[in-house]
Amino acid sequence: MINYIKLAVSLSAPLIAGFLGSFFTAPAIDSWYGALVKPWFTPPNWLFGPAWTALYLAMGIALYLVWTSNGDKVQKKIAIIVFLGHLFLNAAWSIIFFGLQSPFWGLIEIAILFVSIVWTAILFARVRAVAGILFIPYIMWVSFASALNFSIWELNRSYSEDAERVSELTESVNESCEVLSGIKIGDQISWKGTVLFNATDGKWHVIERIPKNEKFPYVYAHWNNPRGTQYSGEVLLEGTVTGFDPEDRMVFFYNYPCLADVSISTLTPR
Repeated sequence: MINYIKLAVSLSAPLIAGFLGSFFTAPAIDSWYGALVKPWFTPPNWLFGPAWTALYLAMGIALYLVWTSNGDKVQKKIAIIVFLGHLFLNAAWSIIFFGLQSPFWGLIEIAILFVSIVWTAILFARVRAVAGILFIPYIMWVSFASALNFSIWELNRSYSEDAERVSELTESVNESCEVLSGIKIGDQISWKGTVLFNATDGKWHVIERIPKNEKFPYVYAHWNNPRGTQYSGEVLLEGTVTGFDPEDRMVFFYNYPCLADVSISTLTPR
């Protein structure tokens, strides 16, 4: 005979753990998690909900089978206690990974969670073999989730370190170029020169300054009202220095190491 009260409790326990974890997961999916660098094997976001729901239901059925079995009472009690502890670890991973936005500590936590799942499966199998078998898909899924967690941590750690190095390099370039050119970021400057070539999107041109400054003969001109991709000729412009060495490249035009990146709103042909 099916004990419907025990069945309802058994199915509800893991679903409640998943529901608590979703409070931290849902807000992060389209924000923080969406902005992370992810490996090629990352599944689509819509798959996680159905997958976890199926796993929670399988856990609940396994718990019911153990709870209602005629096995040793002490074994049953230990197995159920370990199962409930593992549910706490299951919910904690969502809190750490998504809530605290920490792939590193999520990786540590999911390793502990994996051990608790295997331990629970073994204890359940000793009471009812089929209850242990129901944990196999869960073990496989968390193995996959662990690999995904590790890859996300590794990829974003590398990305963060690269971004920091680029930032340091850009700062160094800006300082050295300010010394060479005699101008600094934020300066209001005027330029007179000839357009040498155009960007394909028409939003910036490289202009040679007239008269030439031996240390700083060129300027990258960006303007708010593009003149067209083929615009050329002698120009007069005024603008603000926004940076040096655009696109984080080391630029050497005729052995001159720096280019000014100037944002302008007007461009007057001469």
